[in-house]
Amino acid sequence: MILHAASIAAFFVDQLAQVPVQVQCVQQAAPESWLKWLLPTIVQTVVSLASITAGVLIAVWSFRKNRQAQHEQWVRDQKKAEWSVVVSKLATVDNNIPFSFSGERWLSICDGMLDDLHCVLSSMRNTLFISEEIEKKDITANFTKFVSEAGEKIMRIKGQTGFINNPSQNVDERLVNMENRKNTYREVYDGFHKQSDRIRSIALMAFRSTGANYK
Repeated sequence: MILHAASIAAFFVDQLAQVPVQVQCVQQAAPESWLKWLLPTIVQTVVSLASITAGVLIAVWSFRKNRQAQHEQWVRDQKKAEWSVVVSKLATVDNNIPFSFSGERWLSICDGMLDDLHCVLSSMRNTLFISEEIEKKDITANFTKFVSEAGEKIMRIKGQTGFINNPSQNVDERLVNMENRKNTYREVYDGFHKQSDRIRSIALMAFRSTGANYK
């Protein structure tokens, strides 16, 4: 019995020796390229930089646009202020030269009118932001010419008033001078309002041309 078991074991060992042994080596994987893990980082960095750059550019553009808009608004405000001064001076003259008045006010009205006209002219010459438009439309030149002519007429009115107030003058001569004085004053009155209406019209167009900010 023992010999039989030994025979079986010897046979089994012999069979194992005849079976070819196959050795399988596990193939080692090739090392991954460094770009495979670095590329996502690069892409993410580029996208982040692009976003930051775009944000900075938008911020700079917005800042410049705001500064430009603020500057343009400031210029419009300065123009409006200068036009307002000129129109205000015209209104002063308009209030001080009535269409009709009592005879004893001739000298005081003439003196005050000449001063007021010179104030209007001074306000035009002291402008900065609307000076180009004023010169372009000959506003200052035309008004200067009018003031010069008005000054001569005002001096004539004063002379006529002195002649009228002289009791030694006869009635007919006094009546003639009174009529001439009235006509001379009317020339100054109408001439001023012609100038004033033109200047106001130009100022109004300037306000409207600047848009909604000039209400």
